[in-house]
Amino acid sequence: MSNPVGLAAGFDKNGEAIDSLFGLGFGAVEVGSITPQAQAGNPKPRLFRIEDSSAVINRMGLNNDGAQVCADRIRSRFWRLLASQSKQQGETVASLARSVNRSAHADRLLGINLSKSKTSASDSHADYVDGLQRLGAYADYVVVNVSCPNVKNIAAGADVAVLEETVAAVVRARNNMPDYRPPVVLKIGPDNDADQLRLIAQLAIDYRIDGIIATNTTPSRPAGLVDSAGVAKEAGGLS
Repeated sequence: MSNPVGLAAGFDKNGEAIDSLFGLGFGAVEVGSITPQAQAGNPKPRLFRIEDSSAVINRMGLNNDGAQVCADRIRSRFWRLLASQSKQQGETVASLARSVNRSAHADRLLGINLSKSKTSASDSHADYVDGLQRLGAYADYVVVNVSCPNVKNIAAGADVAVLEETVAAVVRARNNMPDYRPPVVLKIGPDNDADQLRLIAQLAIDYRIDGIIATNTTPSRPAGLVDSAGVAKEAGGLS
């Protein structure tokens, strides 16, 4: 990476601004979260500022265009940039595709963050596998997001047994990809206790997870939060 400052998922939910964001200088840009089905997210208003504490509460609810639309957009960008680079460098597009980062930059990483459609069963891992199969070929790393505080059907965020089934299924699907196999990164929330963290760490070792994203917004409200306007009563994840 050119530098260790990356843009987290949630800003460019649909992979529409990848090159503009790399142009700002980020070493990594992570798009999503992307779900198999397009969804509008939670009703508005869904973003609230706690000005006293320079804090934000959001309950967006994973609004995005869906996996197929995002995959088509990201795939088109990748091959368009490779075609341009092949002309400049005198290489074939096929040879470049085998060696270049999916960001299409030598020193930048493109992450794709996957989560679940709101209509999916709470203990199902099928949505993550579906997202990997549609989008994994165009990611420098794929994120399994089990930590969104604004949807109710991600049992893997609290149940380590469901998390293990999810991780095992995603790693198995990644290992069965025919050509390019992206690293798999697990995104957990900030509210796990010490025992849960030990189990998650052991799971990551056992399944050779490539990385951990250990931060997200929190549904809890710290005791020292200054909030004269009473905004903290709103449901959602606190930044």
